[in-house]
Order: sequence, then structure tokens, then C-alpha cells
Amino acid sequence: KMTELNFQHRGKKKPTDVLSFATNEGEDNLFSDDWGDVFICLPQVKRQAKEYNIPWKEEFYRMMIHGILHLFGYDHMQEKDAKKMFKLQEKFLGEIL
Repeated sequence: KMTELNFQHRGKKKPTDVLSFATNEGEDNLFSDDWGDVFICLPQVKRQAKEYNIPWKEEFYRMMIHGILHLFGYDHMQEKDAKKMFKLQEKFLGEIL
């Protein structure tokens, strides 16, 4: 279950939309055959989509991109990093949709 994974790896006792586990950190991952794993909680994604009044598939793609960016070392812990990551996330989403 996603809630259990979230607690085990992040110490948070609540569901989350996406979790990523990189095989290697950062740009080194580009040259690997195994980038890592991305777990997406579809019920949470559907709740968020309903809350944002967008199609659930759009939110699913957004979370998939978000998870993949984490595999390559992007994060959103600092405001400047968040701006960079979310801008890139939305750029890729626009190319998919």
C-alpha cells in the first residue's frame, strides 16, 4: 500500500500521490539501464484531479513526470529548486497533452 510505503520511507502516515526510488542519484542515472522505480497511487491522483477540477489522466501524467524527475535528482525542498522542477514538469506535461 502507498500509505505504508510513505510511512516506511518518509515517516508520514498518510497517502501520497507519487514516490520515487532512484537506482543512482542525479545525472549518473541517465546512463543506467535501470533508472529506479516510480510508484503512483491512482486513488490519490483521482482525488487530486477532482479537487483541481482536471481530468484524472492529466494528473496521472503530471505525477508520472514528477516521479521521473525525482529519479534524475530534482527535488522541491527549496523554493528555487521547486520552481525549476515544476516548470520542467509542466513543460513536459504540455508536450504529452
